Amino acid sequence: MNKLILVFSLMFLAIGLCGQSVLPDRPNTLVWEVTSKKKPQYKSYIIGSNHLYGEKLLNSLRGVKDLILKSDLVIAESLPKTNEERQLSFDQKIPYNTLFSNQEIVILDSFLTTHQIANIKALDSAHFPVSRLLYIVFSELTAENNSDLQQLEEAMDNVIVRWAKDANIPLVGLDSGMTMKKDVLSLGMEDIQMAEAIRSFVISPSLLKTDDSLRNIGGRYARMEIDYSFKSKPVYIENESLRYLLVERNKYWMSRLPDYLSNKNCFVVIGIDHLKYKEGLLASLSKLGFNIRPVKLSLSL
Repeated sequence: MNKLILVFSLMFLAIGLCGQSVLPDRPNTLVWEVTSKKKPQYKSYIIGSNHLYGEKLLNSLRGVKDLILKSDLVIAESLPKTNEERQLSFDQKIPYNTLFSNQEIVILDSFLTTHQIANIKALDSAHFPVSRLLYIVFSELTAENNSDLQQLEEAMDNVIVRWAKDANIPLVGLDSGMTMKKDVLSLGMEDIQMAEAIRSFVISPSLLKTDDSLRNIGGRYARMEIDYSFKSKPVYIENESLRYLLVERNKYWMSRLPDYLSNKNCFVVIGIDHLKYKEGLLASLSKLGFNIRPVKLSLSL
């Protein structure tokens, strides 16, 4: 009797494992095809964005724009904010002179004007948050240290949303209805920590000569050399803010995303880190029975 129980247990385990497709960790792609086994007539696609590169990269991925324009619904992390929402976020900012010394402000101003960005006084007067200043600095340094994509562009997410609007394709933001924790989109960093990061990048540029990850992050992404690590736990699992930003938001999105993917031909653009690891969206969708397949892309930069 015990042997029979063991045999049947192994059979059920095998059936359960066969129901999930094995996801390749290094598929050399940014785009995944997603279909529901119950409604295979609907075919959707998910692209992972690094929130830096946009139209130039999208146009170099042959066929991706056609997939976007043929979709019934375009889904993003969140939709562009209204002017009122933007102004509210700008009202919550610490003056730069409390974060940087006078000499550092001069160096920052030189960096920003060299890269044809508004001068530091104008940004400070506009209450430009230090989190956005860090994003600009990091984006500019990443772009100039990668020969594939020298010019900083409108982020991929925004380009896809713009294309959808121009084509009158309905849009959905996955964050809609979710109460975000304060400063969660600042990657768990306080203003003083973000200022220190800016200081390291701009005031001590020698860091760029030794930091291979910064020098190659954009290049690896543009060449689609992504390790999705589907069998691993997220490397940021111990950081409460990052866990909320990625893992907890994934759980919230999974309460809505499967329904969209089961009933429409969707095109989804979200940060690529949301797709990685065993708690990522692709692994979660696979566990629910969706067929997940990497899309082979031809890249011409």
